[in-house]
Amino acid sequence: MPNCKFWIKQFRFWTIVLTIVSLSVPFGLGQAIIIKSTFPRLSNYFLSWELSDEQAVELAKWDLVILDMEHQVKNKEKILKMRELNPKIVILAYIASQEIRSDAIQLSQYIPLRAELYQGIQSSWWLKRPDGAKISWWPGTEMLNVADVAPKVNGQNWGDFFSNFVVNKVLASGLWDGIFFDNTWNSLTGMVGDNLDIDGDGAVETKSEIEAAYRRGMSLVFNKIRSAGSQYLIMGNDGDIFTELNGMQLENFPYARGWSKMMRDYATYPTLAVPPAFSAFNANTANIGGRDDYQKARYGLTSALLVDGFYSFDLGDQNHGQTWWYDEYNFSLGEQAGQAFLVKNNSRDFNQRGLWRRDFKDGLVLVNSGNVAETVDLGGEYEKLRGTQDPSVNDGLIVSTVTVQPQDGLILLRPLDELRNTFFRNGSFARVFNSQGKSLRNGFFAYQKQFKGGQYLYRGDLDNDGETETIRLRGNAVELYKGENFWLSFSPFGSKFKGDLSLAVGDVDADGVRDLVVGQHSVGNEIRIFDLQGKQKGKSFYGVYKGYIGGVNLAMAGSQIVAATTRDSLAVRVFNKDGKLLKKWAAFTGSVKGGVNVAAGDINGDNIAEIVAGRGSGKPEIKVFSMSGKQIGKSWLGASAKSKTGIAVAVSDVDNDGAGEIVSLSTETFTTVLR
Repeated sequence: MPNCKFWIKQFRFWTIVLTIVSLSVPFGLGQAIIIKSTFPRLSNYFLSWELSDEQAVELAKWDLVILDMEHQVKNKEKILKMRELNPKIVILAYIASQEIRSDAIQLSQYIPLRAELYQGIQSSWWLKRPDGAKISWWPGTEMLNVADVAPKVNGQNWGDFFSNFVVNKVLASGLWDGIFFDNTWNSLTGMVGDNLDIDGDGAVETKSEIEAAYRRGMSLVFNKIRSAGSQYLIMGNDGDIFTELNGMQLENFPYARGWSKMMRDYATYPTLAVPPAFSAFNANTANIGGRDDYQKARYGLTSALLVDGFYSFDLGDQNHGQTWWYDEYNFSLGEQAGQAFLVKNNSRDFNQRGLWRRDFKDGLVLVNSGNVAETVDLGGEYEKLRGTQDPSVNDGLIVSTVTVQPQDGLILLRPLDELRNTFFRNGSFARVFNSQGKSLRNGFFAYQKQFKGGQYLYRGDLDNDGETETIRLRGNAVELYKGENFWLSFSPFGSKFKGDLSLAVGDVDADGVRDLVVGQHSVGNEIRIFDLQGKQKGKSFYGVYKGYIGGVNLAMAGSQIVAATTRDSLAVRVFNKDGKLLKKWAAFTGSVKGGVNVAAGDINGDNIAEIVAGRGSGKPEIKVFSMSGKQIGKSWLGASAKSKTGIAVAVSDVDNDGAGEIVSLSTETFTTVLR
């Protein structure tokens, strides 16, 4: 689809952005592209000649964005901002492979690269009929002759000139991870007819000659782009014969060629293309409008999830310019756990219609491609998404049987039963919130049966060996376990210390290795830092002042240490690894009894840690602060308003989407369990 035709008529200037959730490549390092292994993989197909600050921030939420090439001239800083917000984002430059706007020169102030490209076009490079008439496929544009037998001027034809332009003018900017080519059609004559003169001799070539020369010419363009560097991702639109590419978007799903045909093409293309290979669906409202057609958006997404591809949803092929975000985008299914199958007979043939299922590590997907509602026994309990856009479907219920309407889909999650990479009191009842205090998942008991209820635990991969380690605080000792096997134990303040401990895990010196920050919790306020072998690093310091006996709660915010008292104060303090006080503020007002519970982590996806504070006593109030102490949003209650024992807090990526969620931890309901 040629770029920006609808928009210029409306005097709206949008750009094309295709975001494919879950590709990741370090920008500017020339390294091979890696496709993220978790799902969903989201894309955004966004047409615009202008890119506002707000749009750049929104688009950074996607994994792959295709922006019009003109943005390298107009909005370089915004592209860099998107990368800052999402270091794993892949941004491709959009350009049509064989057509250009007729008014490119007149619009040079808006599209300077197209104007430059247009000025270099020789008269013999246009795609023409035998009588010399130019050809227009999309209104306001003119077709160019990409065939390898096209006439040459000064030793080059359109394909040569075009590919050199892409390499030397677009990729050379250093802003892009690759190129998105529009109009990579399977058939040239199928789009513009076969009355063509592709070699400039004034005569019509045969259809087979045209198609062969067209395919060879397109392949030459792609291979010349590929020769610019293997680190670049090359993607096409609406064709699957060009396996020289990495990716192919199939537009207007499922209407363009029907559900079964498009699913087959979507599944097949990655098996033929250049690694890393992928397909992407673009579904839309067929230009009717209405971002609230949740069933249509869901049907496209869940269909895409039946195969390892990407998905975008927008208005339609007349207006790809939306940053519509759906409840389903907020949840992660983790890695795939098998291939899709038809529930009634286990078939994997997409020619068959009916209820399809695919399992993932953290949930499953159902798609009803048939014409009647279908009910299925899930074989266990699953949790429906908790959403606000279509709560009749995403109502958060725990279910073992569901009914899926025709041309609809459903994402279900495995119920939560574990907290990772954070401290919690064993047996606590955990509730999960986003940064605005909205409940995201059903509550659950965070309980590890091999340890006593009430003990403080941390579970996560501490040493990056792929195995889960557990830290248990036991009196004045820190105990570490690999799996269920005891690893080591040490007493941070000596065996004679009579109090208990608080602890946070993080990388205080940014050396890539996790450290243990231990504080005196019940009495005293000394803080010490240890490596994973129990060896102290640096000097100790005090979370309040020397001689204070009230105890401290700890958290790690990036490489900085967050401390709050267990009584007598509502202050939150931030230190560096050397104990230098960087910031101090009061998290709450009122009674100082119970102090403040603290946690930290990146909860809004900006790659900067936020600090979460919970009252140590009284109502279970929770607040979120920036590292500078500025409150973010309003406070909320992390448990029943009737509770008067305060609220413990944690930050944990419970849905494995790469961003932390806020977890409130209530201990009023658990019973100590003996080993």
